[in-house]
Amino acid sequence: MTPSGIVFDSIYFKTWSEHSGLKKPACSATKKVLATLQEFLLENGFEGNLDFDRFTYYVESNDFEPINKSFIDQFVQYLISSNPGLSNKTIYNKISSLKSFFNFLDRVNMISHNPMAYYTNKYYERNININFLTEVECKDLLKAALLEEPFSKYYYLLIWTAITTGLRNNEICCLSFEQINFQNNMVIVNKGQKTNAKGIAIPGFLANELKHFKQYKETIEEDFSPYVFSRKKRKLYNNQMVSIVRSISEKAGINRRVIPHDLRRTTGFLMLKSGANLRAIQQQLRHELLGTTLEYLSISDSLILDED
Repeated sequence: MTPSGIVFDSIYFKTWSEHSGLKKPACSATKKVLATLQEFLLENGFEGNLDFDRFTYYVESNDFEPINKSFIDQFVQYLISSNPGLSNKTIYNKISSLKSFFNFLDRVNMISHNPMAYYTNKYYERNININFLTEVECKDLLKAALLEEPFSKYYYLLIWTAITTGLRNNEICCLSFEQINFQNNMVIVNKGQKTNAKGIAIPGFLANELKHFKQYKETIEEDFSPYVFSRKKRKLYNNQMVSIVRSISEKAGINRRVIPHDLRRTTGFLMLKSGANLRAIQQQLRHELLGTTLEYLSISDSLILDED
């Protein structure tokens, strides 16, 4: 049963509940920390409807101001003092859940100021798996792929397609020329997909290169296979794609394990950095829920700011 109160009856919580798309454990963790937040608000005499943009009243200015980092600091101290047995790891996770909640509200434009946008979680350090490629790494990967086979550009086009379309491993392996609309620069994803058939965009220059690649395969290699990335008339398989990505990433000097799904995530990050909105990214990646797209981009804000 959904709890009630200042926080849980707010439009913030209702919108998050309907659209966050988080799995049950993550939802449960967030609800627990929000329950503590509600306790803290009540103990401090909070009344009325929750409005994070008009949160604190200042007598000097005779006006309200948004929720800020100072309030979050006070809440974290309350969280720790009211639960003296919590480990640093648990405190870290609770703060992370709250930060994720505010990040969601910020992304869907429900708050004008995110009090946890630059909040440092100092209670527990853990390794974060970087599961997307930076722009520099993408360029290095493409260079290494081109050097691998410069004449046909097979590996170059394979990697480029994965990075810019967001196609899944199996979707790339099953990709056929008949799925590509060279005139409109679109791909109809109706083979090997997990979701319903949908159309996605493909860069015009890449579409043109794939068109030339088709001619090369048919005239030079005499390969008339319907699959774009067939080799010697044989379809590319998932395990081969995994090996190719691993090998080329190593040659590109990327000192961590890279898998095909990382290239799919990279599509989302590159779109976000180029200014695409969340709905456009969701459409390109073909996520059923916006929350899934948000999970893909969950660490993008800080990483993008660090690169600028």
